[in-house]
Amino acid sequence: MVQENLRLISGQPDYNTSYVAYRQAAKDCLFSYRGKRYSVPHPYVGKTVVVKEPAGGGWIRICSQQATIAEQRLASGKGAMVNQDEHYRDLVRRPRGRPPCAPLS
Repeated sequence: MVQENLRLISGQPDYNTSYVAYRQAAKDCLFSYRGKRYSVPHPYVGKTVVVKEPAGGGWIRICSQQATIAEQRLASGKGAMVNQDEHYRDLVRRPRGRPPCAPLS
């Protein structure tokens, strides 16, 4: 019988079996995933993010260019929304309505 000389690769993580989806963050810092809405930090508005859901994990990891930008618990209930206040910090509030008129010279 031939015996293979297999060895464990120490320091290597287990194979990642997460479900992966791509979503675009809307201007309200939210994206839709499985009928629910989740927030991302405001610099990612309009960008495509990667949503990773580990099998049986109960949470999601949101990534951009291989970096984790947020982790959130999976929401329960139809149409639920999960927001993190820190995703909206440092946003500049713009006044509503028309801009003021320039004085005539």
